Amino acid sequence: MYLNAFLLGGLICLFFQVLASVIKLDPPRLLIFGFVLGAILTPVGISGALAGFGGMGIDSMVLGAGAAVESTAEALISGAAILPFFLVIGVFVALSIIGIIGGKIASGRK
Repeated sequence: MYLNAFLLGGLICLFFQVLASVIKLDPPRLLIFGFVLGAILTPVGISGALAGFGGMGIDSMVLGAGAAVESTAEALISGAAILPFFLVIGVFVALSIIGIIGGKIASGRK
């Protein structure tokens, strides 16, 4: 399981590094892209399959955060408790703000 997590996490990091280096996406856009990608891959079962293979190799990534937002929203729609939804959305907003601020600081240094 450790090797799978290392391989999957490394491939995801490589993918995002290519986006940052080759396509020149800045950190805030990378963060948003990762969240959206995770939210898209979750309902079709891809995030679950990747988590089954790589465990924390994907769950600790931004994709995992997007999957958490989608899963919580899905649970809210189906009638589950509202508090987990607001907790996840609060974390998403906080991380987005931190990502935007960090991106602005990093882009100002260049």
